[in-house]
Amino acid sequence: MTSEDLARGSYPAPVSVPYEPTSEERALRDEAVSVLREHASRRGDPLILPSDSMPELHARLLTLASETPEDEDLSQQAWTLLDRMEGSLASDSRLVAMDRILEREAAAGARCVVIASTWTDAKYIAEHIASTGKAPRAVLSGATTATDRRSALSGLGPGESLVSTRMVSESADGWPADSTVILWPSPANPRVLEAPHLTAEGTPGVTVYELRESNYLDAPVL
Repeated sequence: MTSEDLARGSYPAPVSVPYEPTSEERALRDEAVSVLREHASRRGDPLILPSDSMPELHARLLTLASETPEDEDLSQQAWTLLDRMEGSLASDSRLVAMDRILEREAAAGARCVVIASTWTDAKYIAEHIASTGKAPRAVLSGATTATDRRSALSGLGPGESLVSTRMVSESADGWPADSTVILWPSPANPRVLEAPHLTAEGTPGVTVYELRESNYLDAPVL
């Protein structure tokens, strides 16, 4: 697989890996999205949410709470949700599912690349991986230079990991051989993940795992 394939979203057909949110996680996400949607509605805008991860929702709510007058009901709801989220970030079911894949694939010598939709998610994932004692080789974004992107991808060794946003793209060969791609869940509507590129023909040497909430699984499961 080339970096141009990545830019087009031409991944091999993914294997769905289920994760099961706790009732608290699911409630927090639903309430956070509801508050953000109401805030967007009052401004006459649609809610554009590229990710519904806890760190992304936390960042959005913090912005809302900071920019909205204290006496508004949405501000109060946002601060309440932020307080509740602080205690739930350590038990993210998505991280648990990702860890299982990383541990198994790294032990087998695969070069692992985790792809997220936002920079907030990419940093969150990278910090978590680093906390396990195996820091990712690099964290890439659209702001990373083409030279640094190529260097990070070509230098990724067996058993190592790298975290990147989906915006990273370049028309150059050199995608790591024997690599494993892990797609972080996105967006809030999981059905959007059923884009045509996810059913593309498989690419030798590259395995793609897609984290999916168990309620939305309809593909081969790991």
